[in-house]
Amino acid sequence: MGVRHYVLIAAVAVASCAADFGPPTPVNITVRNRSQFELLDLRFHPSPDWSETPNLLLAPLGVEEALPVVFVNGDYVTAMRRKIEVGEVIAISSAEPLPDIEEGDTLIVFDMSFRIEAAPYVPPEDTSTTTLGSMR
Repeated sequence: MGVRHYVLIAAVAVASCAADFGPPTPVNITVRNRSQFELLDLRFHPSPDWSETPNLLLAPLGVEEALPVVFVNGDYVTAMRRKIEVGEVIAISSAEPLPDIEEGDTLIVFDMSFRIEAAPYVPPEDTSTTTLGSMR
């Protein structure tokens, strides 16, 4: 293998690292509460420690309710709810930053976990048959 091959391999490695650590991308998503309890607190945070980040909820998010929010790709998520209906509050946090979420996706909060559902595909409008009126 020649020097050019090693330079190419190094360039690909650097490019892939740069892609992984690019600037955070904010996207509009929906958070849906599918747990058995209302969510008292919801936080997105850039490190595993959520204690210094603000609660995104102005009021508790009820069971099966949804809320549009802005999420920054690469953040962790923490949701807080009661352990039992009138018990102490517990926090459920993602172990890793969430993978890239696309515009319009839904973050579902369950009792002890999270799931991302992709936004439904909307095909582009077909403009090949659009008429602009008669040409005179």
